[in-house]
Amino acid sequence: MGDIRVVIEEFIPLIREHPHHLNDMAENAYEESDGEFTIEEIRKAMAEEVCIQPSVIVKSSKVIINRPKLRVHDAEGMSRKDHQRIMVQKTAILDIVERYSTGIPKTAILGLLRKDNSHWRPLITRWLDEMVGDKAIQTDGRRFYPYNVAYKTRESEIHRRIYECLGIYEKGGLMLTEIAKTVKCNGGKTRYLVHQGLKDLEERGYVECKNRRWAWIG
Repeated sequence: MGDIRVVIEEFIPLIREHPHHLNDMAENAYEESDGEFTIEEIRKAMAEEVCIQPSVIVKSSKVIINRPKLRVHDAEGMSRKDHQRIMVQKTAILDIVERYSTGIPKTAILGLLRKDNSHWRPLITRWLDEMVGDKAIQTDGRRFYPYNVAYKTRESEIHRRIYECLGIYEKGGLMLTEIAKTVKCNGGKTRYLVHQGLKDLEERGYVECKNRRWAWIG
């Protein structure tokens, strides 16, 4: 059996900054260890390494829970330092979003992170999109919500216009740009709302995307 310290070492800096995410990090480490150690052994080793008292640790009877995991996209060839840097930022974002069950806009997230500037804004935007795609958090296109909060969806004008647009141009479907132009939402932020609206309709089983073209499911 290998050294458990090798399994947990890259997660320790994250746990030091965000100790209440110890269970999530233990599950991530367990998945990467290929079953060499049990999740309880990993959790205990992490807690001892960062001096967390046993009463703080919430044990689970499940080996792996269904909570979506944070992950780094396009990690192949990335250095451990860069991987850790992104995980620290995503964990900080997750901490903020989980404190606001009624949702929080991106501008407020940037402000709380103290990163509302031209350098960080595109990076935070990309990581938020990735976290939504991984289902670690949710969004209605305007605000971000914890993954397990049942927020009121925007059964909004944008959903209706998208659906009607696809009905008019039913044959062959439409690309995102074509839909955005048709529903008059082709500018930066409004274009994102179209993309999110299509994803909402796709999840509900109304539309589908094939070869980058969106169409009704008939």
